[in-house]
Order: sequence, then structure tokens, then C-alpha cells
Amino acid sequence: MNLAITGARLLPDAARAGLQPRLRAIVAALPPAMLFTPLAEGADRLAAQVALAQGWRIAAVLPFAQADYEQDFAAPVTPGATPAQCLAEFRALLAAASEVTVLDHARHPDPRPGYEAAGRAVVERADLLLAIWDGERNNRRGGTAETIRHAATIGRPILWLPSDGTRPARVIDALAAFDDPRDLPEALGWLATR
Repeated sequence: MNLAITGARLLPDAARAGLQPRLRAIVAALPPAMLFTPLAEGADRLAAQVALAQGWRIAAVLPFAQADYEQDFAAPVTPGATPAQCLAEFRALLAAASEVTVLDHARHPDPRPGYEAAGRAVVERADLLLAIWDGERNNRRGGTAETIRHAATIGRPILWLPSDGTRPARVIDALAAFDDPRDLPEALGWLATR
């Protein structure tokens, strides 16, 4: 089963510590396969590191040419990371990727269409979306919530792992698991309006 990853870029140390064993358990429960990832900071990279450590392959899907994408890492959101560390981590994971796909989007003037395309591409190539997410819907084009909505729209199962690292994952089977949209958790209610 191939996985796609989407999730929070900012993961505080306590969240990372809680997420790592949960991610290891999820990856270990599946036969080694491919993880599709844009390799953004935070959830994408954490999942890639765990997957590689457990014998999985990773397929990087970059929203722009590598040099353009690397501009995202000039101001890291990872606590305590320097731009050089953030860039080195990205390049090391990219070098470890079995496949690299570079989407044909321009970073300027607006990078959001590229992020949206990368999110859609990883979802469409995988059997299951792993979403490390805080449950908040925002209106950011190409963000985690939008990627989750796309997965639900095309019927891709979603494994939601709360990004605080304190709660277990739960499967959201593209709304089919819920008989009535009013039964959805408040944070997921917006999916029912798709």
C-alpha cells in the first residue's frame, strides 16, 4: 500500500516526540512500499525519515524546480533549525528518494498553485493519505486541509494523525464511514460541504 503524506510544517519538539512512535507503528503495520511526499518541513520530512528507516522507498514530488523550491527553506519554521540545516535535511532526503517528480509550476509570483498541485499529485499516486494535521480548516490554497479535501473528493482513504502527537490516528474513509454529516467531528464538518 503506497502512502501519501500531508501535514503541518511547524511541529514543536514535544509534538515530534509524540508523533515519531505513532508514525513508526503505522509504517511498521504496512508492508514496505512507497511514500509520496513533497518533502516540506515538518510532517513531510518526519514521515520520510521514519519510512526510510523502516525500509520504505520515498518518491519526492516537488512543486517547482529544485532551486526555486529551496527558497522555501531560507526561513525555516522548524524550531531551532538554521537555513543551512533545513536545506541540508531537504537535500539528503531528496538524494534518498527513489523517484523525483518536478511539477511544472512557477514559484513566482504566487507559489500556492504549485503547492496545491503537489498535494494533489501525492494523493493521486497513493492508496492512502496520511494527514498529520491539527484539524483546523484554513483557506490556504495548497495547504493540508485542501489536500485532505481533495483526497476525500476522489474517495481516497485518509488516516488522520493529530499533529500535537498526543492522540491516536483515526481513519476517515472519504466520508463513507459516517452515516450522517452531523456525526462528523466539528473539525471535519467542512468536508461534508464538498
